[in-house]
Amino acid sequence: LLALLAAVLMVEPPHTNLKDIPFSEFMQAVSEGGVEEVAIQADEYAGKFKDAFRDGGHFITLGHISSD
Repeated sequence: LLALLAAVLMVEPPHTNLKDIPFSEFMQAVSEGGVEEVAIQADEYAGKFKDAFRDGGHFITLGHISSD
């Protein structure tokens, strides 16, 4: 387990440029195809913009998508 964690940390450096963005900005980026990856836990969304979109930085936001 420790070896796996070490391997992940070597490949993925810490996100020093993490941007706290409004949920509406996240939704706009999704609709424009600018999100490369996202992880959702409860109402927290964390991910990375595509390199050509907003300099490819990492983001975090809080929100909720209705299942209606």
